[in-house]
Amino acid sequence: MAVRLQLDETGHKTITSTDVADISGLAVNGTVTVNPSQLDCSSLGPQTITVTASNGTPGTTQTKAIPVIVVSTPIFSNYHDVTIPADNSCNTVLPDYTVMFAPHDICTNVTLSIKQEPVAGTALTVNQPTTITLTAGDQFGGTTAVFFSVTPYAVPVIFPKPRPITLKLSESGSYEVQVADLGQPFVCDGSTLTNTISPPNLSCANLGNQTITLTSSNLRPNPQAVTFSVPSDAVTDAAGNIYVADSYSCSIRKIASNGAVTTFAGGSGCGYADGNGAIAKFKVVNGITIDPAGNLYVIDENDRVRKITPDGTVTTLAGDGQNKTVDGLGTATSFKDPKGITIDGAGSLYITQGDYLIRKVTPGGMVTTITSPSSVSKLNNPIGITTDPLGNLYITDYTSAIKKIAPDGTITIIAGHDGSGFTDGTGAAASFNQPKGIIGDSQGNLYVTDSKNNAIRKIDPSGKVTTLQLYTTNPGDKATLNNPIGIKLDPFGNLIVVDTDNERIVRITPAGQLTTIAGNGIVGNNNGNTNTPAMLGGTVSINVPVTVVSSINSTSPQDGITPTISSLPADATVCAGNAINFTASIPAGTTVNSYQWQVNGVNAGFNQPTFSSSTLQNDDVVTCITANNVSCTVPQTSQPIQVHINPAPGVVFNQNPTIKLGESVTLVPQLSGDIVSLNWSPAFGLSSTSTPYPLANPGVTTTYYLTATSSIGCQTTVPVTVTVITPIHVPNTFTPNGDGFNDVWKIDDLVNYPNCTVNIFNRYGQALFHTNGYGTPWDGTYHGDKVPPGTYYYIIDLKNGSKPLAGWVAIIR
Repeated sequence: MAVRLQLDETGHKTITSTDVADISGLAVNGTVTVNPSQLDCSSLGPQTITVTASNGTPGTTQTKAIPVIVVSTPIFSNYHDVTIPADNSCNTVLPDYTVMFAPHDICTNVTLSIKQEPVAGTALTVNQPTTITLTAGDQFGGTTAVFFSVTPYAVPVIFPKPRPITLKLSESGSYEVQVADLGQPFVCDGSTLTNTISPPNLSCANLGNQTITLTSSNLRPNPQAVTFSVPSDAVTDAAGNIYVADSYSCSIRKIASNGAVTTFAGGSGCGYADGNGAIAKFKVVNGITIDPAGNLYVIDENDRVRKITPDGTVTTLAGDGQNKTVDGLGTATSFKDPKGITIDGAGSLYITQGDYLIRKVTPGGMVTTITSPSSVSKLNNPIGITTDPLGNLYITDYTSAIKKIAPDGTITIIAGHDGSGFTDGTGAAASFNQPKGIIGDSQGNLYVTDSKNNAIRKIDPSGKVTTLQLYTTNPGDKATLNNPIGIKLDPFGNLIVVDTDNERIVRITPAGQLTTIAGNGIVGNNNGNTNTPAMLGGTVSINVPVTVVSSINSTSPQDGITPTISSLPADATVCAGNAINFTASIPAGTTVNSYQWQVNGVNAGFNQPTFSSSTLQNDDVVTCITANNVSCTVPQTSQPIQVHINPAPGVVFNQNPTIKLGESVTLVPQLSGDIVSLNWSPAFGLSSTSTPYPLANPGVTTTYYLTATSSIGCQTTVPVTVTVITPIHVPNTFTPNGDGFNDVWKIDDLVNYPNCTVNIFNRYGQALFHTNGYGTPWDGTYHGDKVPPGTYYYIIDLKNGSKPLAGWVAIIR
């Protein structure tokens, strides 16, 4: 029986003796040759391979011709999980994928056949994935098989309501459209439907023929789609594969260039363990970077730096898991809350920490701290970090500024400033809001994930900050970010951004075009293929013609009830400051439910048939607008009434005078306008009650009222108060000895001055007593202790505009 030899996907194979023969008795220094040793597409079909084995001594050489069949390797380069719509009865059959996912072969001299299982036309069950096997083979027996799932989903259908459709507004002129008014949405699998109506509400503006759109959707997350669990960072390798630090699944996920998503390391639970693939464990992965050899470097909440080789083997490069900062070598060191990680051209790692320090890890695992404490460096919770070919580091931190650390350790701000904002500009004129990820391109530009502004910001070499204007050409995608964190460049110059709170990884071109690579907004840890649709279900809309009528079945607005207004006084003429009363009347047998009074076209008053105002100005115009209970009637406005306000005399007093008891003062009002008579009241203490400037000599503080009357009877009354100051008798001695006689410094006259202040000092100017009002007299104490006998000094301010009283009082004990 011929041995089967299969070429690889490049159309070649190197033959070893073990591929075609079992050789026994071969000495340690024996030799084996195979001829031919190389196969290619020209070798397809039956061939003979000659194997010669020898121990190097006469009679020990044997040669055997071995028949083989050389076959090719068919290649399926484009296959993935598929969703297809079912019909309205939830029926669907399996399509023919032998053409859609047709294979090819690197060898042009082969003929490929392809078989699908189950076969096309097989009935499928809605919402249930079916595994499809495509097997391709050549005429020589080479085969390749691939597997993917096909999931049929139900799509809503809307059965429209029979026409014509008439929708009647309420008496208030409104109508909320219901789904049943337009049609009956249906989905065969009973999934939840979300129905929307546009416009959802109708008013008088919609009277007549209208078109209303009813949309029904049963879109929901596809359980076969790729999901992430709060991803934080990502990096790409030279082949375009993307590695994602998937924080809460405690794993590193790989998005291959063909769209396949797998768990590359970790994922079997959170914790700490080195090992290969799923044997390894991580704890909330924060950052990831890669070296030219394809080794990944990861930091997580184990407070360690982990290395992952291209075959998925995880080891600990540095850190002992203790949450503190200790320099040294390898696992004898410690890290405190590592946040971000980057790598330079020499292979050294740089790590930001929660204690505001930057750490360096050499390829040999030597760990040093390269920044001073935050009190000196002014770093504030640095997170994102990247480097340039000149050895400069660029940092994002919670001051919302972008900072540069030169090779000599000098730290400067290159963009933004302390304090949050969202402003483009150059240097400190720009502002950010919690920037997190940062990466640089070959042109010297920096790109920053501005997490709280949900934006990607570009900083050019001059320090000019601009915001990338994101857009998408996929109607099912969205160009808005939600807390973007990680950011890297792929081999083609595109940005790979971790859109954390949208649970997705996106690609953004330098022009701003955004494409979702993987993730559908649902928190999870589902592997699969990026081509698998993120959502199941569908959306359908119908446009429904309707006729909108008012509550009286009219398709056009109707005139309302016109009011008639009257005034009291009838000629709407009053003196300034007096009220005019207005009344609105409507025809008998009619009703209105709204009265809107207006003065000069501006709304005034209340929703009632009467209106009164004492603040109207001459020539103001008053109207009333009424509306009734019938929907879509046009409010009607009354005929206007123009008011006439006669001016009142002007009377102004510049001040309220103050006099001492027994003194007189002339009252001097400022008079203006038409005045034919004056009257002062009360007459007490006045030299005249009808002259403009009488002499006032009241015995007590008195308020007088001056009434001025014009030739048409308009009056103005204004008060003026004459304050009379009575003498204040201040005792200069009291004896606080507890005998019940003269124990307090009593000043009876201050009862007339309730707002007065009284302050008492000793001979050194120290304040011993203060009070507002003198309801409780001083008892000769300070903080409860008796003051010694002697002379003390007072200042009494009556708060009436007069000069404060000052003097001394003696205490005798």
